[in-house]
Order: sequence, then structure tokens, then C-alpha cells
Amino acid sequence: MSLSYLSHARRSLFQAINELEGLDNAQKQQICRDVFLKPPKNAGWGDLCTNALILLKSKEYITDSEVEFRLISAFSQLADLKIAVLAESGHINLKYEEEIWQKSLKEILEKGEKYGLDAKYPENLEISIEFPSEVSDLNSARQQSNANGLLKLAALTGWTFVETKGAKRDPVGFPLEAAYAKCGESQTIFALIANPPAFTGAFSPILAIDKTYGNPVFCIPYAQNFLTKLLDHTKAVEQTTADKSVLSLPIEVKLAKLLSGWPLAVEKSMRKRDVFYLIAFLQDVSLLFFRLVEEMRPISSEYLRAESTTQARLLLLSATKKILDQGLEILDLQSTKEFV
Repeated sequence: MSLSYLSHARRSLFQAINELEGLDNAQKQQICRDVFLKPPKNAGWGDLCTNALILLKSKEYITDSEVEFRLISAFSQLADLKIAVLAESGHINLKYEEEIWQKSLKEILEKGEKYGLDAKYPENLEISIEFPSEVSDLNSARQQSNANGLLKLAALTGWTFVETKGAKRDPVGFPLEAAYAKCGESQTIFALIANPPAFTGAFSPILAIDKTYGNPVFCIPYAQNFLTKLLDHTKAVEQTTADKSVLSLPIEVKLAKLLSGWPLAVEKSMRKRDVFYLIAFLQDVSLLFFRLVEEMRPISSEYLRAESTTQARLLLLSATKKILDQGLEILDLQSTKEFV
């Protein structure tokens, strides 16, 4: 079974750490818990970066430059990697060939929600998931929905968790029942976890279900609905055998790369203990899809009719819909047909 680019990079990193001499098992496990692989702040620096070398030096586990060489050498064996380089900051930056993003589309469709989450950490990571003592206001409703989402993500990633209960307190802010009456219960919950926690203190029924692209409650289901109709009205082809290299347009490469970030979004939500970050990822996917629609006009143009590219482009659209579908399903979010 093939692994995602992130899984391959993580396995290489953990293997390199475990092969370091002079570290006992406890030290190696600590580094593996604290190390990260994520996109750098500046996209121009690469596609992934890791703080492995910084951690090893800060804990005084290493002193020689040989470790730097061994880490970079381990990454250099990765398929489709263009370069692994040590930055002045101490981070190791990884830059991939563009082809890797197109190749990931087939795997996204085949593995679904498990895409990129198949390389386990050497030791299970644990988080604390806090539930409200009772659901009595917008804040506690958000906390309940967020906790339920984290439970599903924990099952998906294999992370262990401890459930806790928050202290009981009096309701505050915009009345929960009034929000349900004005927006509908499902839309209210969607709006609460699609925004940072502070949104509960400044809740607005108008903003919660605003039909604009900037509102995830509208944009994500609208993209999902648009994709469904677009794919339903397109001649069926065998997408998984498509020549993915023809997806060479900048917007296509960018969308394929973003979709490959599914495991990063899942893990960020776990580390931050907030599913808001997963919804933010789904929102980014939706907005980028609509940029593709604006640029390529798939309904009125030849975009999905050219024989040489149709299969690959349908694969891209199918993978986009798959990501949106599974994200909303995991978080138990729906939208009424009238809303989209």
C-alpha cells in the first residue's frame, strides 16, 4: 500500500531519530513527541519543514554536525523530493517536485479520511478533550460540538485522549434557543465551530448564516453542492487510471497540493484541540475550487470536454468533493438544500 508524502517524510524522520547514537529510548520518544512536520511560514521556503535539529540541540542531545547530515540524508531518499536543506533558523526545509501533488489524488479517493494518517507515531499522543457540564448557551454548545469532533478525529488518528468536564456556570451571551430559532440548530452549530471561540461572545444570527463566500457555513456546502451537480452532469470516465501529469495549470496544481494537506489539517486540529482548524482547511479548499471555476468556466467551456485532460480533471474534482464530504461527515455537519 502506498503512503502519502507526509507519511513517508514522517517515517524517514522517526527512523533517523531512532538510529541516532548516544540517545536512550526515553530521549528518542520525547523528541518524536515534540517534533513537527508542517508547511513553513513562507511557502517559498518549501513544502514541509521540521524542527528536529533544533530540538536535538536545545536538549543538548547532540553537538556535532554529523546529525545534520544524517537527517538531511534520510530525507533526500524520499520519492519526488527536489531538495532538503538546512535553513538559517535551524529548520530543515523540504521541497517536492510538483508531480507529487497530482499523484496524491488517486490515493485521496482510495483512502478517504485515512489519507496521510497511516504512519503512526512511535508512541501514541494523548490530548485532553473537555466537555461542558451542560449545554446551556452558545459557548457550551460550541464546546460540546468541538469535543464530539475531536473524539472522531482521535479515533481516526489513533491518538489517545482523556475526557474532562468543565465547571458548571450560568448561561451568558446571545440566548442559545434564540439562535436555534433564527438560524436553525444545525446552522448555529456549524457557525459556532466554523469560527474561533470568541465568536460565541459576539454572535450575530445575520453573520452566522450570511450567504457569502467568506462564510464557511455557506461556502463549504455550496462548493459541495456545486461539485455534486458538476460531476453528475459529466460523462462518467475511469478517473483513477487518468494521466495525472496533464494537470499542469497553476490553479490545478495548487488545488491538488492543498487537498494533500488533509492530514496536516487533521493533526493541527488535534494539537490545537479545536476542529475550527479543520473547517478552515475545508473553507480554503472551497474557495480555491471556486477560483478554478471562475478561471476555467467548467460548465460553459471545453475544460471538461477535452479528451486528453477530461479524466484527470474529473479526478481532481472528485478528490475535492471527497475531501469536503468526509470533513463535514466527520464533524456531523449538514446544510439544508434551501441554504445552498
